[in-house]
This record gives sequence, structure tokens and C-alpha cells, in this order.
Amino acid sequence: EALALPRGCAGFSDASPSRSSCFRARAGLVPSWDFPLSTQEKRDRAMRICEKEVWLASRHADRRGQRLSKMRVQAAAQVAVERGRRLEVMFLRLEAQTLKEENRWLRERVRSVLAELVA
Repeated sequence: EALALPRGCAGFSDASPSRSSCFRARAGLVPSWDFPLSTQEKRDRAMRICEKEVWLASRHADRRGQRLSKMRVQAAAQVAVERGRRLEVMFLRLEAQTLKEENRWLRERVRSVLAELVA
């Protein structure tokens, strides 16, 4: 009695090595992503997989480059803010020093006016 071939294997001859492979794969005995591909089809599929990996790596690199550019802009903005703060601190110190000198002069002037009034 002939062994019933799984659906899709009937086209292979009895002597074909693909027939037994087909039978095993269709029966679930050989888990294979590339069955029943020819050698050229396997190469083509491998090339497509490699091309996809290259594309994904390129896309990843592009996104990292974009993120890096954004981070550089943010860092430059932060540096500018820090420089601005340093300049502001410098000007505030200068203004404080000027105000101290004015206060000192005004105190001396008030003392001299009070001394003239008392005298």
C-alpha cells in the first residue's frame, strides 16, 4: 500500500530527494523556513535578508545621527545659556560694586551735610 503524500508533495518523483524532504516537512518533522526552495531561491532569500539587515542598520545609524545632531544643538544652547548666566553674574557683580561705592559716597556726603548742620 502506497504511503499517502501530504498535500503539495505529489509533484515529486519517487527517486527525488526532494520528495522525502517534502514529506518530512509537510508532515511537520522538519521545521524549515526555506523548504522547498531551490538553491538559487535560498541564495536570493539570504541576499534579501542581508539587504534588509543593511537597510535596518543604515536606518538605525541615520536615527542615531539625527539624535546626535539634536543633542549637539541642545548642548550648544546649554553652553550659550551658561555663558549668558556667567556674563549676567559678572555684570551683576560689577553693578553691586558700583552701588556699594555710590552708597559709600552718599554716606560720606550725608555725614558731611549733617556735620555742617550741627556746626
